[in-house]
Amino acid sequence: IRGPMRSKPAGQILAEAAELAADGAVEINLIGQDTTSYGTDIGYSPGLAGLLTTLDRELPADVAWVRLMYAYPSCFTDEMIDAIAGARRVVKYIDMPLQHINDRLLKLMKRRVTRREIETLLGKLRERVPGIAIRTTFIAGSPTETDAEHEELVRFIREFGFDHMGVFAYSPEPGTPMGRLAEQHDDATRQRRVEELMLAQQEVAFARNAERVGQTAEVLIERPAGRDPEDGYVARTSWQAPDIDSVTFVASDQPLHPGQMLAVRFTDYQNYDLVAEVPRRAGRKLAVIR
Repeated sequence: IRGPMRSKPAGQILAEAAELAADGAVEINLIGQDTTSYGTDIGYSPGLAGLLTTLDRELPADVAWVRLMYAYPSCFTDEMIDAIAGARRVVKYIDMPLQHINDRLLKLMKRRVTRREIETLLGKLRERVPGIAIRTTFIAGSPTETDAEHEELVRFIREFGFDHMGVFAYSPEPGTPMGRLAEQHDDATRQRRVEELMLAQQEVAFARNAERVGQTAEVLIERPAGRDPEDGYVARTSWQAPDIDSVTFVASDQPLHPGQMLAVRFTDYQNYDLVAEVPRRAGRKLAVIR
């Protein structure tokens, strides 16, 4: 249903980004079926690494963040890691759909990558891009997935500690190789495995949010949280992608506006979401003349 890869020329991407910036956008998200394969179909030899470097250098000054989404691990190169690390406006964030961690299931899913290769790549990202946020997605209840293979994935989630994670229950598609397999799990089993994976991630996410209380970070204001100014604002940090990740609720005694970027201090968290306030500026002390 997808057809062959089709890459937009770098010049077209720059032009679209410039148009968005002229309309007020301060964040550009790069999305594709597989962004790591960018340029292979049009003979663009610099590839994704070159595109990131070009965007970082040539985008209008008003664009503060460039975010990379949907990057497959099987094609992720050292040059791409270096581009993320070195580009000032490319946020230290990666969305990398892994689908599973068990070698047999990765092969069955035709992922063209092994557990060892995944772990090596994730280790490189954390080592060479300090503070990088890593988001992933997994599939639960695939045909022939055993209890032991599912538990292997649960342990991996707890041990690695993803910043964000989504889980989909396997959905059989008629005519596909996996859909033709005889050993299909029932809906109850799939949903139970989804819940177990998400509970494992919940432990990681809540603990990480608790550690952030008291810290500061830059956020991008998206919209008022409600009609009353006292409701505060909905914002995102650089490690929170739009629509799919958690958000940051910001309290401020001064009006803020969508697109504004400012530093906040985290004061609490509500499950996956963070709660923050705009730090008050210290007042000037006047010397007393006697």
